[in-house]
Amino acid sequence: MIQKKIINILIGASIILLLSNVVLDFFDKKNNKTNSGEITVAKIDSIFFSVLNKFALKEEWIKKKNIKNKKTDSLQYVFDIKIPQDIPIASLLKEMNYGFGEQPVEITS
Repeated sequence: MIQKKIINILIGASIILLLSNVVLDFFDKKNNKTNSGEITVAKIDSIFFSVLNKFALKEEWIKKKNIKNKKTDSLQYVFDIKIPQDIPIASLLKEMNYGFGEQPVEITS
């Protein structure tokens, strides 16, 4: 008898928690503006160079190359970076991913 009451109470509590989660999620989505999925070139460059500055790369190691055949919508240039052997590429890419956070940016190497 007591076990049946405990089970009923737990089921009721879980239903209340699920419903409150759905209601709170609905209101939270309504209050938050959705991100348009775009980021400016200036912001990309700012984050990109701030991450590169953490690794103290010299300016002559970073070459900016313009794209000749612009098949993509907004890609205007790429960077050719010479990285010294004492800096692991994986750590540089990890810092890039961390720097951009949840920005809609694709990082390829």
